[in-house]
Amino acid sequence: LYSYYVYFSLFSSPIYNYNIPEGMSIKSRGEQLESERLLWAEVFLGLGFTAIFLVGTLLNFFSMILFWQQPSKNSNKRYFKIIFITIAVFDFLICGTVFPLIYVHFSDRRGGLFDVAWFCTAWGTAWEILPHVSVFLVGIVSFSRMLLITRPLRLLSPIPVITTVTLYTSFILLRTVVPVAMEISFITYSSYISYCFVWQSSRADQYLQVISTLELALPILPITISFTVTIFQLRSAPRNVGRNRAQRSACITVVIFTLLYLILNTPVFANYVYYSVWQVLDLRAYHETLAEGSSSGGVSYLKFYGTNFLFNYSWGLTYVFLVGLNSLLNPFVYFARIPSLRDRMIETSLVLRLCPGRQPRERHSTSPDVVTCNE
Repeated sequence: LYSYYVYFSLFSSPIYNYNIPEGMSIKSRGEQLESERLLWAEVFLGLGFTAIFLVGTLLNFFSMILFWQQPSKNSNKRYFKIIFITIAVFDFLICGTVFPLIYVHFSDRRGGLFDVAWFCTAWGTAWEILPHVSVFLVGIVSFSRMLLITRPLRLLSPIPVITTVTLYTSFILLRTVVPVAMEISFITYSSYISYCFVWQSSRADQYLQVISTLELALPILPITISFTVTIFQLRSAPRNVGRNRAQRSACITVVIFTLLYLILNTPVFANYVYYSVWQVLDLRAYHETLAEGSSSGGVSYLKFYGTNFLFNYSWGLTYVFLVGLNSLLNPFVYFARIPSLRDRMIETSLVLRLCPGRQPRERHSTSPDVVTCNE
């Protein structure tokens, strides 16, 4: 709620019912708002997406490899290894697919690759899946770590998680592709949204937006509960006693990982809720006009998104940029909090620089400065 308040009160006041100047059509007002885009904001987003694409893709690729190489001596280690590999894969895909937006923001919102129909459809479908599954995975990590800190002897199996993630991904794919195939909805590019998105071609299909919002909203509750319970458990648990010390360190890593997610993704959820409010009011007003015998009616989109920020930047900033930034920053959390990953990456980087074409040996020294090359 606080994020919702800050997000909208900072950039727009009042929140609802923006007035379109008298004598100006809705189309003319939309064109006027598009002309008010800020050059510095476009450059900032263009550079930001460039960093996400170049740095985020590389770091998440390294993360996938390093997690894969991590030893998993018991069921729980194997469980978290598989989950973090999956998260790294999705983060890699998120960072690797933002490259069309670099051109969009450096070219005054021209579509570029988004103007190619098949690419727009593929990209829009992928981005219906990636952020939603990422939310789901964060919820699994947060809840699993809370479960282990409250029940340390519990053993976790990765098979139910793999099955659930596969089924959930398939569900999102079907609920996106089937309406598009049936021409109930379609995927299109819009310069004021700045990316390809699913647009409902009929008013009845606007209820799909509620499903999409719930997909983002429902994991928030277990994530927040797990985050809070873990914090309280960390405050009361012994700090420096053998296994407890290792468990505490792992829990702190997950807490930081979850906190980063909450900071960067709550505005996404807030914007979806705000958009869903418009959808509900639009449908209600539409049905009221039908009852009165008129076929036209509804609430204009500009009644809710009638400022420069909300019209031109709210979607691209929250749904793509902040999600991409989260994926970019996750590897920094891994390398800062997991010493074995950090040491392995430092060693691999030094070996590749000092001994091109060779692989690093298994380390037998605790010193991160020891670098050897296979003969």
